[in-house]
Amino acid sequence: YDCITDVMQGGVNGAVLARQVAAMQPLPDGDRLAGQLLLVEDNPVNREVARCMLNNMGCRVECAGNGQEALDVLRGRRFDLVLMDCQMPEMDGFEATRQLRRLEAASGAPQRLPVVALTANAMQGDRELCLEAGMDDFASKPVNKKTLREIVARSDVGIDLHTGSDHRSNLAQLRGDFDDPKTRELAQAFGAP
Repeated sequence: YDCITDVMQGGVNGAVLARQVAAMQPLPDGDRLAGQLLLVEDNPVNREVARCMLNNMGCRVECAGNGQEALDVLRGRRFDLVLMDCQMPEMDGFEATRQLRRLEAASGAPQRLPVVALTANAMQGDRELCLEAGMDDFASKPVNKKTLREIVARSDVGIDLHTGSDHRSNLAQLRGDFDDPKTRELAQAFGAP
């Protein structure tokens, strides 16, 4: 988190950057995850950091900024997992998940889409609120790479042992996704062409 935040804010410590870049190297092919994920997060920095980590693990990630955007995206696409922030403007993650579950029931969907709550609140009872809304799992923010990997693996999105994926092309895609020149520069430091 600090690495990308530092770059976006213009204050980069070379030693810290080197450690953080090394820590974010792509996973070996045998440990890479596969799957199409929807990341629903209203904070743009949190969204970009989580998306970068998930892409780095081999996941394909689409983002939405609130619950209503998530429902709109879900109506037109198939996903393996939704990572849902709980507190967002317009429509929070609880209501978005309740509506998703109603849509699934009405459509007779044979399989329930896993939804994992991402929340800054780690208070007693928060997990129960998430489960009551129809979410399947719960993680407290800030989430790190290890936590995200565990969430994705637990959700049966799976580990892709034969990706044939080249991390440089994934990074090139990421590099093009960032609006900020310093962040594009960071992606290039990871090896994006």
